[in-house]
Amino acid sequence: MNAVGKRVARLRLKAAAQIIGAQMHRVGFVAVAIPLVVASIIGFGGMLAARLAGAQMAEVVMMLLVQLYPVSVGACAVAALGEDELIELQESMPVGFRTVQLARLGIVVLGGAAGALIVYAPLHAVGIFPNDVGPLSVLTPAGGAVVVTLVAYAAVSVAGSVRTATMAVIAVLVCLTLFWDWQVPDPVTQRQGPLLIAGAAAGISWVLSGRSEKLLARAGGVQ
Repeated sequence: MNAVGKRVARLRLKAAAQIIGAQMHRVGFVAVAIPLVVASIIGFGGMLAARLAGAQMAEVVMMLLVQLYPVSVGACAVAALGEDELIELQESMPVGFRTVQLARLGIVVLGGAAGALIVYAPLHAVGIFPNDVGPLSVLTPAGGAVVVTLVAYAAVSVAGSVRTATMAVIAVLVCLTLFWDWQVPDPVTQRQGPLLIAGAAAGISWVLSGRSEKLLARAGGVQ
């Protein structure tokens, strides 16, 4: 029984790796490459600006650009999660669309978090990261990227609409950038509440979309 269990576990891991690999091939450029490129432009562009214009002026510019990084991740999340109609995913994949979307969500989150490190490290090294309080400051761009990705996932899962997801991401970004972040400077407190709310919304959306997944499976003849 133990050997059988280990074999089943290996098969599940293999299947999961295949699904992630397939989705990485499908949306990897949008979900990972673009955020990393944008992050590199912000991070290393900030270092160059610090040398050319001085640290004080560069830090003022970075206050805007660091806030724009989650915008790029949000746009990529909407594109990656809403690129295919859910019914098309259900009919073309051996697993339900929720599994596919969950894999894509993980890819976007990892890409956004990696990009946030690229944003933070160079700016921290030259002392121009806005409101820098040490390594925890990376939570500002990383947490923002994760929040907008979870919001995009929730909107696409429930509404199945790129337009709805785009509007939801824009609304969240406006609230974070113009109101919340300026009022809560501590990076941990700044991202804790929004992450909990966005995570809860994504979890509820995953549960609610289960019924749609079952109906699509029955309609397609999948039992």
